[in-house]
Amino acid sequence: MDYIVIDMRSISCPEPLIRTIKVIDSLQKGGLLKVLTDKDECVKLIKEVIEGFNLGTIEVILEGGDHYALIIKIPTNLKNT
Repeated sequence: MDYIVIDMRSISCPEPLIRTIKVIDSLQKGGLLKVLTDKDECVKLIKEVIEGFNLGTIEVILEGGDHYALIIKIPTNLKNT
């Protein structure tokens, strides 16, 4: 399955979180999202929101030593609001 990628490098929170939530809302159930960020605080905030609201599963990967890739899988039972 292909990822939808949003590149949020050099952008401070909360903008990456807001854009991530908007994309999640438009994704089909079972979809994959890859968020790129170089801000530690954005990684923490996005992870807390995804897990706290059960919006999907999230894996955080350090890529190239200078940014993170947050791989978010939307569950097949997610209810769109």
